[in-house]
Amino acid sequence: MNIIELKDFFEKEKIPHIPKSKLTFLKISKQPHYENVMSNIYAFFFNSEQEHGFKDLLLNSLHQCIIENEEWKDFPFYNDYTVKTEYTTKKRGRIDLLLKNESSAIIIENKMYHHLDNGLNDYWTSGTEDLETSDESIGVILSLKKIEPGNKNFINITHQQLMKKIRQNFGAYLLDAKPKYIVYFQDFQQNIDNLSKKNMKQEHLDFYIENSDKIKAILELNKKYKDAVHEQFVALKEGKLFSEHFEYANKYPSKKSQYYKLVSVFQLRRKSNLRIRIKFSYRQLINKETDFLFKVRIDTKQKLENSVFNRLIDDLSGQIHFEGNNKSDTTFITKIYYPTKEERKNLTNYILDKLKEDDLINIAVKIGNHLNA
Repeated sequence: MNIIELKDFFEKEKIPHIPKSKLTFLKISKQPHYENVMSNIYAFFFNSEQEHGFKDLLLNSLHQCIIENEEWKDFPFYNDYTVKTEYTTKKRGRIDLLLKNESSAIIIENKMYHHLDNGLNDYWTSGTEDLETSDESIGVILSLKKIEPGNKNFINITHQQLMKKIRQNFGAYLLDAKPKYIVYFQDFQQNIDNLSKKNMKQEHLDFYIENSDKIKAILELNKKYKDAVHEQFVALKEGKLFSEHFEYANKYPSKKSQYYKLVSVFQLRRKSNLRIRIKFSYRQLINKETDFLFKVRIDTKQKLENSVFNRLIDDLSGQIHFEGNNKSDTTFITKIYYPTKEERKNLTNYILDKLKEDDLINIAVKIGNHLNA
């Protein structure tokens, strides 16, 4: 596919935007989809006696979801359930959540991504075995997507359906709910939203299938562009401004790294650990001017003692302006540049001009001299 066809594709096609999901604490902890973790959180909030102050908010909301099913419209409401997780069945299975009192049981199978291959009959008989009758009991498959239970004692409710009902009812419980648990539960709801929307929408899937050859060509073009940018990085070593004091260290990250060929390192020729790291960054192939940037950093390989670092800054005061730069015990100066589309056509000259304009080479050499002193 040639470049004219790709350009025509960008001009004529409306590329769908896929919004990024919001970060949650479960995502941070790398446990956003673990069924046992989710079940434990549900169990805490289903327990109306717990310290969260939500009372029977979740029980009431679940009951409303149940009676919306025509066959279960007369299902009784109880708020005195005990709540158990990982309840062992007769056949050594595990019921994710069992809500139970003297006359009723709600057997909840919590599904995230797995197929429904559990023994629902075993769950039913085990969850209701010590009740006089199972007439006031029900099984619920709580899932991300719609599932057909295939068992007359079970119905399907999605996590999103339950969360929507909880949001509708929350106002009546708000005064008694503890503020920190409101925050925790809102984060839990966001995690459910993220998981529910994670699967690719049909319109996005259709767009990819219909344009897969063009998308592959664009990805290949993207790779070639990265390679071209890196070649211009390497070309810096040929310029007198660099070659007199620095050598190309060729220590960009490995091929497995997302930063492969996006970072180049130039080492001061003398035996200090001083180096200039130049990193190329962009967020997307078609971007705003501010999404395409170069970050130039003057730093050392190893951390310096605070006393050495502070003395160095004191010695260089008046010669080097540190104001507005990021400093640490390894990094002296960080500068960020945003080349225009025209300037991107010759990045070698652009970077050299910026280094010269801001006197960064001389600054780095001075710091190196002080480190060697």
